[in-house]
Amino acid sequence: MALALNCPHCDQRPVATIRNAWFVQGFLIIARYGSKAYIGCEACTRNKVVGSLALSSLLGWWCFPWGLGTPFVIIQNIVAIAAGPDRSGLAAALLQQGLDIDELELDDSGRSAGQIALIDGILSTLHSVTWADGSADEREVATGVEIATQMLGNLITPSQVQDVLANPESPGVLDASTFGVDSRLMLLRAAGEIAAADEVIEDSEVDELRALGERLNLPTDLVEAMIGGLYADEDTQAEKDNMRQIARDILGVREDTSLAEVQSSYRARMMEANATDDEEARAERLDELAWAYQTLIG
Repeated sequence: MALALNCPHCDQRPVATIRNAWFVQGFLIIARYGSKAYIGCEACTRNKVVGSLALSSLLGWWCFPWGLGTPFVIIQNIVAIAAGPDRSGLAAALLQQGLDIDELELDDSGRSAGQIALIDGILSTLHSVTWADGSADEREVATGVEIATQMLGNLITPSQVQDVLANPESPGVLDASTFGVDSRLMLLRAAGEIAAADEVIEDSEVDELRALGERLNLPTDLVEAMIGGLYADEDTQAEKDNMRQIARDILGVREDTSLAEVQSSYRARMMEANATDDEEARAERLDELAWAYQTLIG
């Protein structure tokens, strides 16, 4: 089992399991005993448990009464190291962070259900705006290919996107119920960039953007604000670009990073932040990450 979510420890391999690392450490009457759950790839979670086993084996004997439990802690860690992937435990832990494992789990094609829904939604959205005035302007198609490629990364090729957008036949019907609020905002913004690609925003394109906002179940004032932003002056655009660069720095992503990679980086850093023991620092970091994510996709 592998998920469309990078391991928060190595940021290279996909999340695959959750393991509990048990510990007991102390001296005389001062002691720490308990366990900590680690979400990540097989290698990283196993290494976390191995590290806890080593520390407990060295420092677990010198306190009372928890020193008496050191053999049990050692056994629990050995069992955790030998255990296979724990799908149910991982599903429960991810759900506490607002993530559905069924939406993240990769199929035989290397895509998750969430990624497939994202591909369909992006193509349907870009196509509807590209053909809003009855024709597909080359600049709009080119912008659509650029946007879709940036959002989807290696989930789809530029030639596949171009074939879809250049074809007057719609690739499908947008199902807004498959998207969270952040993804729906991202789809609306992408549609706006398509409409403005030929430097002339037709009334039919504005009407299509409003209709799209309704299909996406987004507030009318938010849709109107996005449409108004299409006419922003250079200073306003420069300010927006600067804010987006700050957001990219917070999430550790590049300007050409795909939407899928932005989401993966955001989720991985959220898991890192949730593992912080300092409540104040954790809350501050979560707020910072949420702002950065909304700035990039909103």
